[in-house]
Amino acid sequence: LEADQPFYVLGYSNGASLTLKYSMDSLGDADYRTPDRVLLISPMIGVGAVARFSRLFYWLSRLEYFRHTRWLDIYPEYDPHKYNSFPMNAGLQSYKLTNTVKEQIQRMASNGELQQMPPVLAFQSLVDKTVVTSAVLDDLYEKLPDNGSELVLFDVNRIGELEEYIQPRHILLLKRAMNEGSGKYTVSVLTNRGENDPAVVELRQAAGIPGFVSRGLPYSWPEEVYSLTHVALPFPLDDDVYGLESAEVDSGYPHLGRIQILGESGALILPPALLQRLRSNPFYGYIEERLEVVIDEDL
Repeated sequence: LEADQPFYVLGYSNGASLTLKYSMDSLGDADYRTPDRVLLISPMIGVGAVARFSRLFYWLSRLEYFRHTRWLDIYPEYDPHKYNSFPMNAGLQSYKLTNTVKEQIQRMASNGELQQMPPVLAFQSLVDKTVVTSAVLDDLYEKLPDNGSELVLFDVNRIGELEEYIQPRHILLLKRAMNEGSGKYTVSVLTNRGENDPAVVELRQAAGIPGFVSRGLPYSWPEEVYSLTHVALPFPLDDDVYGLESAEVDSGYPHLGRIQILGESGALILPPALLQRLRSNPFYGYIEERLEVVIDEDL
């Protein structure tokens, strides 16, 4: 990479935490090149309650009687991209990393070092079982300087009566993100164009400018999808494994994104939540478009 070429770093989930940490470490350190932009997908800034107690479970697991606590989940392994089973130590390491990153953000914001932070563009689902969405807002974006950063939130599907069954805390979080931000960063929300309309628009409020501007998009909510997920964002609908619209041809991989099975509850050794989790993004093209625009602008 030449010195005059733009330098971007992009991370997903746990990798987004590491990407953010590298970017902060590079500020004022000649041994590291500071990125021109930081790009994050489903960033792990905060983790759930189970991870907070992972240290206790980790030490308990050293006792033979509590050996089962070494694992948060144990499931059959059928996913070619990642393990389904999850060791408690992985939760502990994630918790340690997010604490380290949050403490570094707070420290650098307090002493002024974060003023040199490059613009951060993050894509985050409003509903996320793996990471804490509110932490992205409170522990990252509210600490950033006015440097051209932007947070993109993917709303839930609000079509028809479906909205009535969404957990109220998610709706309240979106209202807070849209109405109570510091104004130092741009907020974009992908949401339904209207009631009973699966078509999606972008509502965008530029930093320091009150009011949201609507832009039509060529995307719609699939009929059976009520929200995005942590794992869905970086995968297109036609992904061979995770795609909701993956090709019917035999690719040698299981078509996990198209699983639709019905039967008696409790009959399977897999929890229903694992099977119904969306694994691909109906709005993947939007993420591609935004990244291409950013790169074109910098070039």
